[in-house]
Amino acid sequence: MIKLTRKSYYLILIIIGLIAYFNSFYNSFVWDDEILIVGNEYIKSFKNIFKIFTVDIYHWITNSNFYRPLFSLSLMFDYHLWQLEPFGYHLTNLILHLLNAFLVFYLVNNLTSKINIAFLTTIFYLVHPVHTEAVTYISGRADLLAGFFVLGSVLFFVKSHQAQGRLKNVLYFATGIFFISGLLSKEIALVLPLILISYDYCFGYLFKNKKIHLIFLSLALIYITSRHTFFPFSSAGMLSDSLFVRLINLPKVIVFYLSLLIFPLSLRIERYFPLSRSFDLSIILCALLLIAILGWVFKNRHQRILLFSCLWFFINLLPLANIILPLNAEVAEHWVYLASIGFFIILVWYIDKILSKDFFVAGKKLSYQFKMVILVAILVSLGLLTIARNFEWSDPVVLFEATLKSSQGNINPRDIRVHFNLGNAYLKKGFVDKAITEFNEALKGLPFPRCKRAHYQLAIAYLYKSLYKEAEEQLLKAIEADPDYVSAYYLLGYLYKKTGKIDKAKEAWDKMREIKPTHPQEGILIEKVISSPSL
Repeated sequence: MIKLTRKSYYLILIIIGLIAYFNSFYNSFVWDDEILIVGNEYIKSFKNIFKIFTVDIYHWITNSNFYRPLFSLSLMFDYHLWQLEPFGYHLTNLILHLLNAFLVFYLVNNLTSKINIAFLTTIFYLVHPVHTEAVTYISGRADLLAGFFVLGSVLFFVKSHQAQGRLKNVLYFATGIFFISGLLSKEIALVLPLILISYDYCFGYLFKNKKIHLIFLSLALIYITSRHTFFPFSSAGMLSDSLFVRLINLPKVIVFYLSLLIFPLSLRIERYFPLSRSFDLSIILCALLLIAILGWVFKNRHQRILLFSCLWFFINLLPLANIILPLNAEVAEHWVYLASIGFFIILVWYIDKILSKDFFVAGKKLSYQFKMVILVAILVSLGLLTIARNFEWSDPVVLFEATLKSSQGNINPRDIRVHFNLGNAYLKKGFVDKAITEFNEALKGLPFPRCKRAHYQLAIAYLYKSLYKEAEEQLLKAIEADPDYVSAYYLLGYLYKKTGKIDKAKEAWDKMREIKPTHPQEGILIEKVISSPSL
């Protein structure tokens, strides 16, 4: 490869990152961005800067498992820089992704002492379309932040092995600070102690750093205990499958992520992943493939970087495989953001061997130039897929329509949420008839009482069309699903007042006042809806 200065490598990575994600700068807020940014009053004042460390990120709406104060803090700073201009938030996400790419480049170069492998690994990591859910989607930033702190921690730890005296202790301290920061960004940072142990195991330092590993394992235990005490992991919205079912599907889940990295096609925000209930053929085949991979790892265990990369991949997927705790989905594209680094290192390691050695196909030797053309074509294809996926994230309607289109008519239970969100997107743009259609599609699959929000939104759509009887019916169904649904009582009172049923309006609002609102801004938001000139 052409020899470049270190600064030149970083500059090229910046250019590649900008090319791959430049069109995301024009995207609007989508999906949870509307809740976590647009409707989040807590990020709009620095008076709440300490409060965000005491609550989960959805606390004003519902109780959730998402305690990520540094994520909320980053949104707070973005809001004070950009207000509600999406460009600034997308810029921050790309900067974080580029910083992570720099850390990958520096770390892999440090581990392999081969700058060409480090550079190529980083390009794959930078442009792979599976990362759009973490980079292009603003609310995916928690993965970027956790990735930054985990990578930084590993890098400090690796450098500590090359340091002596006071500098060594400083690097250990920096590793700890980054670890804690990672935990405050996203729970995936809990894997760090295992990554550090695997590094020392692979590179022969394990018994020299026993005290350090105990310290980091203790920090992880303190975090888990604190979360259980103050921010307990809720089972609401989590998978209800038994541990046995989740466990036997582990090979299937891992093979899925491998296939997603090799063939990143038909990417989607809501993915239905049917779990096997017994040891069927799919489980057996995936298990055999994993056994073959583990056999390869054992055979090549003397190649320390390959062993470490393999352990990195599996360790980063472990907490996201629904084994330790059930999560809110079987699989998700953004969950592979950190794990993919291990895969790319192994991939590039063998690409480098192919490039540097004679390689024959059907008895004919492939020239170096031909192999480089194939490699560049692969990277360009991945970059183009990323650019195309950015367009799909450009707007809620585009995103949800693309997601439903990718189902290709197949029954997908997770499309229920997509229909609901598409209905909201249509309603916001004034496509009321389309919104009604999508809400009704969502209601076909929503069980009682989870259907309350769909009934409520459908009522708003009917109000836009002055269909008061239908709107009343939907609001009553929403209240039946949740007798404490403040918003439904508020809007029902407005409907009765508008139709001259003053006594019923007073009754609905009196009931509303008996219930403690769960959202401090709910009344303001509803007032905006009901005061719309088109209602």
